[in-house]
Amino acid sequence: MIKSFIAAGKLLAACKYDYCGTYGVSSTKPIPLREVVKIFENVAGKKLSIVWGGRPYRTREVMVPWSSYKLLPGWQPKISLQDGIKKFLGV
Repeated sequence: MIKSFIAAGKLLAACKYDYCGTYGVSSTKPIPLREVVKIFENVAGKKLSIVWGGRPYRTREVMVPWSSYKLLPGWQPKISLQDGIKKFLGV
């Protein structure tokens, strides 16, 4: 993720600090939240205490991921979600 900030900084500098556009960083392979939780549980080796649908949605809650962006030029993911979670947890 740090490399995405570096790539964005380089792009901004190349645009001479003018508005350069709106970009996002993504693996381009969306993963539903429930799947992210399963991956986390598998890597961590423990079950998370989650009650899906346990609370009503709030009025302004965002339920659809933002996807109308251009990918940040000069950046691509270097590690998988599983490996990133492993690094985060130190396992």
